[in-house]
Amino acid sequence: MKNIKTSDLRLGNWLYYTNETKFLMQVVAIGDDWVQLDFEGNDGDSFEINGNEICPIPITKEFVKHIANNVQDVEELGFMISIGGSYMEVRMEYKDNELYLIPTINCDEYYIGEPIRYIHELQNLFYALNGKELEIKREWL
Repeated sequence: MKNIKTSDLRLGNWLYYTNETKFLMQVVAIGDDWVQLDFEGNDGDSFEINGNEICPIPITKEFVKHIANNVQDVEELGFMISIGGSYMEVRMEYKDNELYLIPTINCDEYYIGEPIRYIHELQNLFYALNGKELEIKREWL
């Protein structure tokens, strides 16, 4: 599982509290070596960042079904993610049985970024491209 650094995070990012518990949390404050997380609407404690505590949430087919616009079959390679008139084109690929989203232009020809494996990476890229938050509901994760 990938280690997360505070510089990789933004307010509102979704994470797991440990890979074993898979307890969903959302970032509400960030420091140099700590992060404060929200537990279902209740501010939680601050945590020092290390590889054993906070884990990224992998992107799954089920999650893609919730965010992909006009995609009937999740096996479809290219699709759009759009929120409130802002959009991002992505292509799905599988490598070693893991799902990756690859930001593209025209879904087949021009890759514009590194493959995305985790929810917080997708949130951050969507915001960087559009200046808007990617709306993600807890039940999608």
